[in-house]
Amino acid sequence: MTRIKKLAEGTSSLTDQQLILIGRVATGFALTEFIGYGVASTLVTPIQPIGLLAVAGGRFEDLLTKIGNLSRYRVTDADLREALGDWIAKARAAQKDRDRVLHTPWFVEPSLKSLFGTRLGRRSRSLFDTQLLSNRQLEGIANSIDEAVHDGLDLMGRVNRLDAA
Repeated sequence: MTRIKKLAEGTSSLTDQQLILIGRVATGFALTEFIGYGVASTLVTPIQPIGLLAVAGGRFEDLLTKIGNLSRYRVTDADLREALGDWIAKARAAQKDRDRVLHTPWFVEPSLKSLFGTRLGRRSRSLFDTQLLSNRQLEGIANSIDEAVHDGLDLMGRVNRLDAA
């Protein structure tokens, strides 16, 4: 019997709370991406459809790099530039956390009151990378992504006022 099959047989389903938290991670990151496109497109031009066409496609990481580069040329307010830099760091962390949560098959480990995740090894020499994630840690990830969304929405408003000034 394989290790994964043994794990699956010895675990129960995810709880409603765990599913809600995983949903918060997914939807929160989707909003983070939406905010990133809105900020980047506005930094390109105040004409939203043209800005969106200019920044569409590609990886989210590349979009964040574009925001950083564009802000150096388009944003003269040092506080706003700093806030954009802080948000880019939060968005990068949100992406890493989202990937960790959503790209891992999770099993409930009742004895540890945690989720047990395993996936094919990527950067290690082992066949599988495994990790434990408590409900508290999962909630912390969801909360940090919520914070990136909150801060990003504020930034969208501030960036949208650039050309109005």
